Amino acid sequence: MPHFDHEPNTAGFQRQSHSLVFQLAKAAVLVFICVMTATFATIFGASIYSSYFQIPPEVEVPVITGKELAEANGILEKVHLRLAIQESRHTNSHPDRVIISQDPAAGRKVRQDRQILAVVSLGPELVDVPDLKGKTLREARILLSNHRLRVGKVTFKNEKVGEPEQILEQRPGGGEKVAKGRAIDLQVQKGSSSATTHMPNWQGKHVYRVEDLLANAHLELGSVVWVFNDFIPRGEVVAQHPPRGEMVAYHSSVELQVSAGRSQEKLFKQRRLSIAVPRGTRAQRVSVVLNSEVGADRIFEGATVSGDRLELMVAGWTGSEVEVYFNDRLQRREKL
Repeated sequence: MPHFDHEPNTAGFQRQSHSLVFQLAKAAVLVFICVMTATFATIFGASIYSSYFQIPPEVEVPVITGKELAEANGILEKVHLRLAIQESRHTNSHPDRVIISQDPAAGRKVRQDRQILAVVSLGPELVDVPDLKGKTLREARILLSNHRLRVGKVTFKNEKVGEPEQILEQRPGGGEKVAKGRAIDLQVQKGSSSATTHMPNWQGKHVYRVEDLLANAHLELGSVVWVFNDFIPRGEVVAQHPPRGEMVAYHSSVELQVSAGRSQEKLFKQRRLSIAVPRGTRAQRVSVVLNSEVGADRIFEGATVSGDRLELMVAGWTGSEVEVYFNDRLQRREKL
């Protein structure tokens, strides 16, 4: 048998072929990885650039003031802008859900996708109209002011003998809802100087109800004197002047004695209250109210000059609160 000292040439060629194929496969894999990496980096870089570095084109801000909310949103979307509600407020000049103002203003150049801030109307703020029939003109002014309304046109009818001043008609009527600040027109019957009424009986009534009852009877509350009483519950009227049944003129003052309860139950306190009236361009209407367990008692009400100072003596149970109002707005509250 022949003996070969060296491998055949064909075996060496096969090994070289296998090595070449392996090297080419490695190169192909590396090329594929490089291509995929470059592609991913390009796409990712373009996305980052588009999101963070590319400057959007400019557009002109359209007019949305005076437009309804949905319409304004559609107008902005067409030019690739976004609507953002900055504030909502009541107004008598615009219906509900209508744009009152915008920022930036119409005509300005801004980048796409910018927010346009808008102030949106809630429509007029509605309040209830109080029933004024049978009230005096003064009472009507106070009631309307408390309901954030005002007196409009006032017409007077001639007085009737024995009849007090009273409101006969009002427009809008009591119970209707109107915009805050609306003027209420009144028809007023002039009061007769001979108008009188029988003094009702207030004994046994609770003091916190008396002021409303007096107003309905066209009388006014005068002084209130608190007296200790071991048999009548605290807050009930003990005596009155003028007495019940007496004929008195309309708008007469009624003085009341009110039970303070048993003398050992509470301590009565009195102190001086100093009120500095703020300076302004008009007179200030000042009211002082004493709040206690038996209700609210208006101890002072009147018009004062701006910059003036009031000194009042206030008396009541320890723990009572004193409230000071300027033009029906609470300015301060403190313990007695």
